[in-house]
Amino acid sequence: MTLLSCKKNKPGNASFTSQFDFTATIPAQPNQPSMDTTIMVSSDITIDDDRLDNCDRASLKSFYLEIREPAGQTFDFCKEVHLLLSAPAIPEVDVVSAVNINPNATRIDFTVNSIDLVQFLRQNSMTAKVRIVLTKGFPQPIKLYGNMVFNVQGQLK
Repeated sequence: MTLLSCKKNKPGNASFTSQFDFTATIPAQPNQPSMDTTIMVSSDITIDDDRLDNCDRASLKSFYLEIREPAGQTFDFCKEVHLLLSAPAIPEVDVVSAVNINPNATRIDFTVNSIDLVQFLRQNSMTAKVRIVLTKGFPQPIKLYGNMVFNVQGQLK
């Protein structure tokens, strides 16, 4: 988690950004049929910023997903990708998705929305899940890197 910026509003209130990164590995899918198949990979994220306990609002400012390994691998194997968040005692939420993905891309920059995600940032941990609709198989594991930046508003301690 990284604090990217902080701006004081009313007395005691602040707006700031908070960044979380994760990695996940998609197992090789060598025998994948040509029809669409959905797979899911996940990564646990530790939240260790006490300022987030007092946040009033939080929404995703940006999210991107990129392929780190193997070199030269593109998103040609999928047609749809979703980011889902879950946390203890909080139902899973489908936060953002991308469809009609450029098969030559090695990075997907998602269009974010204003869903309030404050309940996730108030936890000690959350799980980021990436749901992928495959259109073909691939012979070796693919390592993904995800970057989430949240706009946060709340009380400063």
